[in-house]
Amino acid sequence: MSTSSLLRRHCLLSLLVLGCSLAFLPTPAMADAGPKPEMWVYVTYEGKALPDGKFTSRLLTCQAPGTEPAWRGGSQPQVPGIDQLGLTGPDGCLWKDPDMLVWGGEGENGRAHFTYMLPSRFRVAIYVPSLDRTFVTPEAERSGMRSRFSINLAADGTARIDPARLPFWESDWTIEGMCLALPLTLVIELGIVWFWSRISRGSWRRLLLICLAVNVVTLPVLWLLTGTMSFFAGGTVALITLAVLEVATFAFESALYWKPGNLRVFSAIALAAVANLSSFLVGLLIH
Repeated sequence: MSTSSLLRRHCLLSLLVLGCSLAFLPTPAMADAGPKPEMWVYVTYEGKALPDGKFTSRLLTCQAPGTEPAWRGGSQPQVPGIDQLGLTGPDGCLWKDPDMLVWGGEGENGRAHFTYMLPSRFRVAIYVPSLDRTFVTPEAERSGMRSRFSINLAADGTARIDPARLPFWESDWTIEGMCLALPLTLVIELGIVWFWSRISRGSWRRLLLICLAVNVVTLPVLWLLTGTMSFFAGGTVALITLAVLEVATFAFESALYWKPGNLRVFSAIALAAVANLSSFLVGLLIH
């Protein structure tokens, strides 16, 4: 099979995968359709690990006075003393159980997990049995399918909550992100290929065309497949998918630089390695 035929088949297959993946882009989950948003909280006391790592936690949302949550907070554990706190918001609303189903909140090893119908604005009430105290964080906001927060409890009864960065393979792989990643990748890799071709006195037009075609096809496929795996199967599967696709892209790009690009095998492999590694590292730093 000729190289041109192989490239056409690869492009057609990639476009098919791209079209199928578009149907599963990360979007906010509604009702029982698809995976649900997830949130992790990591709790410390005075900047150190909790005495035994155990606690119970509960998400609260601000509701108008006199209203009652329709779902009674889902399956969240009880936190003693919430009713006596009288937590009010700046507009007079009361912080209480969310008017939606929320699952999770049992803390082990300083970490708790929440899922299902998570509110975008919330506070976290935390009871630590070893301290026999209840803490409530300030208001925080979450977005996307996955989020993490670090919470530090203080001896004076206050609590601080800060967003924690997710590993890039667990982040939301959105169309907006792909539209930013593609031009950045093209600028980096086209620049490297042009510089390489000038040094090696190769056919820079042909090499640039190969670089452009490969990235325009493979980056959306890699992005959408990794995002689909992250969305449905979690971060570990997404990381494995990303690694496999990166290796496959590198091998395919090397083959094209070698045959249609008329580079020697070692030069083709080295060029693909430098270009792909550079764009990957820059993207990782920006993230």
